[in-house]
Amino acid sequence: MVRILPALPLALSLLMAAAVPMSAPAAAASAEPLSRQAVSVLQAETMIDGAVAEAKSRGIEVSIVVVDSHGAIVAAHRMDGSGPAYFEIARRKALTSAVFRAPSSTIENNVVNGLQGSGSFWGAMVLDDIMPRQGALPLKAGAETIGAIGVSGATPDVDELIAQAGIDALTQG
Repeated sequence: MVRILPALPLALSLLMAAAVPMSAPAAAASAEPLSRQAVSVLQAETMIDGAVAEAKSRGIEVSIVVVDSHGAIVAAHRMDGSGPAYFEIARRKALTSAVFRAPSSTIENNVVNGLQGSGSFWGAMVLDDIMPRQGALPLKAGAETIGAIGVSGATPDVDELIAQAGIDALTQG
């Protein structure tokens, strides 16, 4: 299993630090601290194991990528025999699901059906790395999207079933 943890390049870290004013006032105290949930590496590995088991039961070799809410890879796996392009497609499907906070099939349907004048998904056609294709599902903690799991290597509907098996492994485990 490949584990890739995101890291900010030094230049980006310095730019971010420079953008924050040194004399920024302290945030007002509240009754509850601010917090953000995130998908952990252990959770991602559990989902990957469940997805791999489902793919094996179907005799399919796929690539599986779990990303955080910003689309950065938390964990990934390319099964032996899975084509090299499938890893990148799975990553892009997962990123799409995470940043749009919806199944990638929803984004695909909105793009294919002409957006019905809403314009809300035009970004799916112009943003880098977006893959509006069925096969990825968002990971939710309550109403909050904390990441997504994307699969590629089978038909899009089967990719999504394998992604769901990954989520089920986490929620039923």
